[in-house]
Amino acid sequence: MAALYAWLVAALRAAFLEQQYQTCQVAEAELADSDSRFRSVNGISVHYKAANYASAQAGSAVVPAIAMYHGFGANTFSWSFVDRKLAAQLKALVVSHDMPGFGLTQRTPDVADYSIQSNGRIGRKVLDAELAANSLIPAASTQPAKKPDASGDAYALAADATSSGLEGGGRVRRILIGHSLGAACAAAEVIDHPEGIAALILVAPAIVAPIFGKSSSSVAPKEAASSDIELTKSSQQTSRHRIHVQGQVLATEAAAAVARCAIWLTQPLLVLALRSAVRSRAFWQRGLGSAWYAKDGVTPEILDAYRLPQLVRGWEWGLLRFLRARVAGGKNVWKALQSGYAQATRGQAERLAHAVAQHDIKVLVIHGEHDALVPMWNSRRLADALPGASMCAFPACGHMPMEECPNRFIDTVAEFVAGI
Repeated sequence: MAALYAWLVAALRAAFLEQQYQTCQVAEAELADSDSRFRSVNGISVHYKAANYASAQAGSAVVPAIAMYHGFGANTFSWSFVDRKLAAQLKALVVSHDMPGFGLTQRTPDVADYSIQSNGRIGRKVLDAELAANSLIPAASTQPAKKPDASGDAYALAADATSSGLEGGGRVRRILIGHSLGAACAAAEVIDHPEGIAALILVAPAIVAPIFGKSSSSVAPKEAASSDIELTKSSQQTSRHRIHVQGQVLATEAAAAVARCAIWLTQPLLVLALRSAVRSRAFWQRGLGSAWYAKDGVTPEILDAYRLPQLVRGWEWGLLRFLRARVAGGKNVWKALQSGYAQATRGQAERLAHAVAQHDIKVLVIHGEHDALVPMWNSRRLADALPGASMCAFPACGHMPMEECPNRFIDTVAEFVAGI
């Protein structure tokens, strides 16, 4: 009886605390900083920040235009150590946005909005919208300005950016920078929409490198194209092998469907687990402590910046949809089947190598020597697999080079950009 009474008291206390916590949650825009911006992209209100030191009147001078993608659990704050200084040093336009499911970007009900492909597109569209707004490329089509809605999103801007691929008369050089999971998002954009991208910078990339060195995709562009054509012809001629590959695709999709179903069925438990973990200051202290080489570098201000988005109404459901999207892989089974052997059997690293070779995209890989989350040997192998890629290792640095070593990060990126 005493045990039952204690359980009821604990349950009532938990319910009361949850109710109190819910009353503290607000819409995304209510947590915005003074320099925050919101833009509708693909029907999603995207939170981002921009630093513009480029000039539309600079004659024929090259204008670096940089889009930054943060990693898992982070937000635009992750780039605040370097974005403005980098923009000033390069006389560039620099934008960083919050990935769907994180930060202050809208938590939509559509799981497809949380895929790495969707986030790759969002970063590129935000960049092109800012380029157009600053007269650095021709303006894209815009939508009428939205009125503030009941959620208090009075900051949403009117334009729904479209990626025109224009180069602003040859002046604009688009550069994508992705950290950890954000590197996979930037790579997805290069793979799917490589036109108009001059360079890609991968920071502690969460991209699995090929096991056996350079792939057939990492040869010269003409050779790579020829190799890809031969591979496609071979797959078409060998129907039995094609059926086998399609069977593998179906099996993978079936396994993903089972995992998605399991997540859906256990949603209440997962939400409770997420709330318990993410609301804990100790959780973030341990997580960021494992990411940094110098543990004492994680200040209370950094912890608060990472924890702030938990005050967004419905943050846990957004994170849950993000996890579902990761299980889904952002793929449609019919598209996967139609892509045939060449696409079904190549991982992201190999497809990235092909895109880089075909479009002469420069690549830099940056990695901290003491990264405890993503092994540096993977980045070295990835750099070897990407044609013409260079590798830069930061000593006394962990998983967060742009936060732990901001000055060196800025100098390394600036030197790389100057050589494009």
